[in-house]
Amino acid sequence: MFNENQFLFVRRIAVFVFLSILFALYVNRSAIKDAFSERFLLWHSVPASSMDIGIFSPEAAERCDMGLSLFSLQYRDNFDRYHREIRVLYGRDMSDYCYFSAASEPGWRQRCIALKGWIFNAARYGAPTIALEPNGPTKYRIVGDNEEMRTLKSIFMDARRHHIKLWIRFASEFNLSSSPYSIARHRSDIKTYKVAARCFHLYMPENIYLVYSPLINTAYERTNTQLRILRESYEPGIYARIGGTLYATTKCDPITAFDWYYKFMRNLDPKTPFQICEFEGMLDDKQTSLLFLKLVFSNTWPKVEKINLFAGTINKRAEKEYSAFGWVEHDADSSFAHAILSRNSIEACQ
Repeated sequence: MFNENQFLFVRRIAVFVFLSILFALYVNRSAIKDAFSERFLLWHSVPASSMDIGIFSPEAAERCDMGLSLFSLQYRDNFDRYHREIRVLYGRDMSDYCYFSAASEPGWRQRCIALKGWIFNAARYGAPTIALEPNGPTKYRIVGDNEEMRTLKSIFMDARRHHIKLWIRFASEFNLSSSPYSIARHRSDIKTYKVAARCFHLYMPENIYLVYSPLINTAYERTNTQLRILRESYEPGIYARIGGTLYATTKCDPITAFDWYYKFMRNLDPKTPFQICEFEGMLDDKQTSLLFLKLVFSNTWPKVEKINLFAGTINKRAEKEYSAFGWVEHDADSSFAHAILSRNSIEACQ
């Protein structure tokens, strides 16, 4: 048995240890909170299937030995073969998205026919997304009551008659200075873009939903030009979703960049929901890519309604400068994100 002096000594030690623990917890509260949050995401069961997910996958197309163009995917057999490979690689069906050059140039009618075939094939897998790119010398002047826009409108109205909703990324990555339709070079280009987006919105049928889609990596540089573009080019009421493309790179943490962009745009427009128009994984840092997906699926940014994955290489220059991009390692049977993208819980990928 302890005598009174021994009991007091033990009690003092216990109180000292307890206070030391409290002090350590207080000093390191931020790190502990971050660690707990990450561990919660790693182990808590969060269904990935609740999020609307789309994909553009050169990885799947390559394994089908087919091109990933509208001219190929306008045919149902090719499209279904491509999506069977998507199911194998990524563990689930996903909606589709494509790129379409809105330029008055040779082959316009043939490209429109291919686009229409793609739309009706893609609609069987969910609401398709189209990156509409005003390339060519006309750039934003292509938007108007002309043959090109009338042809597009006819296709979209036919889709409406079949109850097909289409998401249009108007002039995707317009804030990139190297883009042929960039609005980062001259301040007057911002007004030109804004007028074109408004006209397109008013001209097209009601099954067409515009998505605001800058390159988030470039916007996150937060230069005066990029901040001005975001403030002056965005017009509430025109867009059904606030979007943007995002690439996980060695120079841009996607979690930090998107969190900043989400908060910045929410200040401009607190009501409109979000769509991540493209998210490209990084093979050199798979954990960061997976953690970003987990955060999206865990409703970290509650206004996000959809995420599209870009699954393949971008270009040799980007890979040399930043990282090896993609969602499937060379010769792998499936994507490293297979488990989280499948209808299993996040626990399955641990």
